[in-house]
Amino acid sequence: MPKRIGWMQASLIALVFGSVAFGNSPEAGAQPKVIRVGTPDPYSMPHSKAMLLFKHLVEQQSKGSLKVDLFPSMQLGSIVEQIEGVQQGTQHMAQSTAAWFSRFYPAIDVLELPYLVTDWASGERMYTSEAVEKLAADAEKATGVKIVAWFYLGFRHVINKKRPIEKVADFSGLKLRLQDSPVHLATFQALGANPVAIPWAETYQAVQTGVVDGLENSLSNFTSQKFHEVARHVSLTSHFFNPILVYMNRNFYNGLTADEKRIVDGALRAAEGMSLILAREADEAAMKELRAAGADVRTVSAESIKSMQAKVAPVYEKFGKRFEPHFSALRNAAAAK
Repeated sequence: MPKRIGWMQASLIALVFGSVAFGNSPEAGAQPKVIRVGTPDPYSMPHSKAMLLFKHLVEQQSKGSLKVDLFPSMQLGSIVEQIEGVQQGTQHMAQSTAAWFSRFYPAIDVLELPYLVTDWASGERMYTSEAVEKLAADAEKATGVKIVAWFYLGFRHVINKKRPIEKVADFSGLKLRLQDSPVHLATFQALGANPVAIPWAETYQAVQTGVVDGLENSLSNFTSQKFHEVARHVSLTSHFFNPILVYMNRNFYNGLTADEKRIVDGALRAAEGMSLILAREADEAAMKELRAAGADVRTVSAESIKSMQAKVAPVYEKFGKRFEPHFSALRNAAAAK
């Protein structure tokens, strides 16, 4: 697989990729090879838009010999069902956060450690590093699922219906929906909240009916799923930085011709870089939308963020050694200048 590149390079590739044709034209009457792709979210989300770019580039560059069929918003089943489908070969590609993949490969939860990434630049450094390539290779050996790309979702924050979170004590007793990730659950337990693992499709109703007080996720997910209609306090805690893992069935990828692999890999690299641009733009747009809708959006002070980082130290004590050598390599990649 080609070395991953930064967003500036990838965005240039996305702009010029369509003008460069390669690969063989399909034979007359030949049926295209279909790549069946499921995504968890609607096309309004940055990682779903990036898959639209992938589709466009693959179909254009293959001159119709490859066709990408996209199924957004969990049309092909739950996130876990789709990953299982990729593993078994009934589905070619899927997307999810690392936390969902942790039940297949627990070490991937290293990416969910709180405050491992502290800004967009450190996130890009980490997800274009050799350290993340090694993690992907080890995951493939263990599961048979090939991680072919790392798209960006960005920082996760808290939205709830009870109160703004401006200091650590404000987490106390809050019932918050989380993904079923040991690291996620341990993080919010350390902060003093009462985390509850609830499937994504059930989360809006859980907040609406008071099963939980709120949830944590990206700003773009808050707006795309209309969570500000049922919870108005948005606190910019930036506790996790999420990639969106893009999976492909290993046997399907290995069965592609050399030309087809170049087309798929090139389109993925372009889509990766574009997803970072889209994720940052989506954050800014979501912030404006939340405020325009009357949500109480609070920036958490640097002092309070440091207190939160100190509070989650037990999460590192519990999981850090378990995730070695990946933990140290990823942390060093994020911190490198």
